[in-house]
Amino acid sequence: MKRKAEDPPQGQPPPRRIKKDDLAILCERHTTSKLSAFEDLREITTYGFRGEALASISQIAHLSVTTKTKDSPVAWQAKYLEGAMVPQKPGMPAEPKSTAGRQGTQIKVEDLFFNIPIRRKAFRSPGEEFTKIMDMTGRYAVHCQHVAFSCKKAGDASIGLSVSANASTVDRIRQIYGSDAANELIEFTLEINPQSVDVNVHPTKRHVKFEHEEEIVQAICETISSKLAVVDKSRTFMTQTLLPGIKVTTISPSPTARHLVRRVKRQGQVGANGVEIRTSCVKELKAEVREEMHNELTDIFSDHSFVGIVDEQRRLAAMQGGIKLYLVDYGHVCYEYFYQVGLTDFGNFGTIRFTPPLDLRETLRIAAEMESRNLGDGEDDFDVEALVEKVAEQLLERREMLAEYFALEISPQGSSFLLGLGPSVNWMDEKACFETFLRELATFYVPEQLPQLPGDEESAREEDIDEEVKERRRNVRWAVEHVLFPAFKARLVATKSLMASGMMEVADLKGLYRVFERC
Repeated sequence: MKRKAEDPPQGQPPPRRIKKDDLAILCERHTTSKLSAFEDLREITTYGFRGEALASISQIAHLSVTTKTKDSPVAWQAKYLEGAMVPQKPGMPAEPKSTAGRQGTQIKVEDLFFNIPIRRKAFRSPGEEFTKIMDMTGRYAVHCQHVAFSCKKAGDASIGLSVSANASTVDRIRQIYGSDAANELIEFTLEINPQSVDVNVHPTKRHVKFEHEEEIVQAICETISSKLAVVDKSRTFMTQTLLPGIKVTTISPSPTARHLVRRVKRQGQVGANGVEIRTSCVKELKAEVREEMHNELTDIFSDHSFVGIVDEQRRLAAMQGGIKLYLVDYGHVCYEYFYQVGLTDFGNFGTIRFTPPLDLRETLRIAAEMESRNLGDGEDDFDVEALVEKVAEQLLERREMLAEYFALEISPQGSSFLLGLGPSVNWMDEKACFETFLRELATFYVPEQLPQLPGDEESAREEDIDEEVKERRRNVRWAVEHVLFPAFKARLVATKSLMASGMMEVADLKGLYRVFERC
């Protein structure tokens, strides 16, 4: 195994530099500064294999390195092309050349993509490229302690970014993102045994895998929650409770009604009213989701491209995954997604409050009467008042649990969602209660099925379509494309049942190529 200079212990200034003897193999593939023995692969605590980056850069640019160690009287300079050391000038040997220089290592990249003109033409404007460079430099500058960073655009007198080596993490964030962000930070550190982390699951190290994921996530959430509670136990935030851009017609109890979200107070595993949160049932439900995970479909959603909505009535959309085109039941996907969000955020929901509070029985009565009208005359008729009283009694009896676990505060003075909590939730078993409640909550957030547009061209004129339906259709389309599918990409665990009944492959690029070849 080829090896360059070692990295310093974590958190310490880097005392070692690239030595002259390391220069010969510096830009060869699989050269790494991280490992001195094969066993080190199990305990990586750094960013990974930077030697691969130097090898790649030397393939598409002119790369030069100048390095000087503390015990060397001079600095040494070498140039590279296509992974190998090359002469400084034509006719000279391809050996490092002594030169004057400061202690440390400087790496210079010039003529980027000089040998790939089509890639060079793909560059955007200098301003856009510099913005991307600044963003990436800033990200590294925040996390790399004891390393100085500076970034300057060619031709500009001022420096775009300058961070000193002795700057603290907070100072680095202040310099890069401003005082407003830095002043609101709360320090939080959670260190994992390197043997429990797999850093080689993604080529750019953007993702890692680690053991005991549930316990680690739970510990992080609890610690952050307790820190936030200590900082401010009583702050109230005004917020928009609907998805951005969504407009709906609502029945408001007062012209001055407001939606407020209160931060839920959590201290360890015991809530504000003394109810202990039993996490074992939630862990079991999360484990059941993981057991049902369809790995291939989850990967498809995490890297998909949204194509468009096909049918609002059947809630169908098209998306591309790799070289394949899929028809997606986005109602089913939303149901799975919101259920998983409920499990992830269990016991830590924000509270939505109406001022003045909604009357519980009157709200239930509205939903029951709507349900009765939908059923019409027949054997399925039911006593509205009896149903209202039964559901209200169930909710009031369990209001302490609802407030603590789901931030749903029910009072005697206090929709169809509330009405469904009566018959649809299993109140007798803890695990079944959590699951059925969250599934009912997920059902509530699934986008509605919209009526199909008239089929013939004459009746489908824009002016003939109801304004409310047009508005609802625009809202659903916007939310599906710009809110829901991006959310699926970020955190959906696609299940086997979703693959079986919510997805249909309609085309793949290879198959289309074969069709075209026959034509």
